[in-house]
Formats: sequence, C-alpha cells, structure tokens
Amino acid sequence: MKPYIYKTTVRFSDTDLYGVVHHSNYFKWLEEARIQAMEDLIGLTVDWMEENTIRFPVISVEGKYKKSVLARQSILVNTYLYCSSAAKLLFCYDITDCQGIVYFVGQTNHAITKDNKLLLKMPCELENRIKGKMKDNEKEYFISWKN
Repeated sequence: MKPYIYKTTVRFSDTDLYGVVHHSNYFKWLEEARIQAMEDLIGLTVDWMEENTIRFPVISVEGKYKKSVLARQSILVNTYLYCSSAAKLLFCYDITDCQGIVYFVGQTNHAITKDNKLLLKMPCELENRIKGKMKDNEKEYFISWKN
C-alpha cells in the first residue's frame, strides 16, 4: 500500500535557537497531512464536513521521535488511513526526508461524530464515499478497510 505523501519545508519559526524543530510541530504536520489527504483523495473538504455536520475529533495520539528535523529541511509526511464500519478512523504516519531517512513515526485515532453526537457506526454517505475512492484507486491507495 502506497502512502499519501504530503511535502513541506521546515520554517525557521518551527525551530529553537539551534535550528532543531520543536517537538510540538510534528503533530501540526500530521494534521496538515491528514486534512490534505482527506481533501485530495476522498474529496472530504472542511466545507463538506461542516455542511454534513460530520467531524473527526482526535481521541488519541502517539508518536516516536527517531531523529531531529532541522530548519529549512524538506520533509515528507507519509500518511496511511485504516477504517472500518465502526465510527473510527486510524491514521498512521512516518516523517522522512527525500532519501527515506525516518525522523518520526506516529498515529492518530479519531472518533466520528455527526451533529455533535458520537457515532458507533460509520455514516453511510461517508462509508460509500471512502469505499468508492478505494475502488477507483485499488492498486495505489493509502486506505485499508477492515471489517
């Protein structure tokens, strides 16, 4: 399974006095990659989520720092999505450079809510949208469906 790849360059403002990225910025990159992946590959824009009152609050997050990222460095946030009929999404990530050196690995777990109510089953419109995109891109997709 190929990841969705979000590319960014570290800004100096993301770093400390020595040019090393502050640990909190890794989670900002995960969020940016997750939102971009949902828009680009599934068509789930923030506007669509607002119109349908569907949200994906983070219920847990974990990460492991492997190596320090430095100012002005280009990084890739490789993103994978695992989902099922249950109303949860799991995103897994690794942050690498262009040579494939791993700097960080992590994951975020998300509940799915509609009308600010926690759901137990994924909404049909969301499930159909995800499965339709998976079928369209069967061989090279960042989503895995677990029953």
